[in-house]
Amino acid sequence: MNYIYPVNQVDIIKASDFQSQEISSLEDVVSAKYSDIKMDTDIQVSQIMEMVSNPESLNPESLAKLQTTLSNYSIGVSLAGTLARKTVSAVETLLKS
Repeated sequence: MNYIYPVNQVDIIKASDFQSQEISSLEDVVSAKYSDIKMDTDIQVSQIMEMVSNPESLNPESLAKLQTTLSNYSIGVSLAGTLARKTVSAVETLLKS
């Protein structure tokens, strides 16, 4: 998952047209999306660990790529945390009313 590049408007439209017979509640949708984010971050962690453990990773190109990958990972984890907080806040607001 690459967070630096802008999101395509077509992707947003496709995401808004999301219809599935399996997912029927807000809880299921949120759970499915967070599990997708978890899988993506697990993949990124394994890629980062692979890059760090590679003895050839000390050249400038590899270090620049590692820095970009770490930056994308950090942005993704921060975004997931923010979205989780916002989701919890929205659910609490709905439950109060």
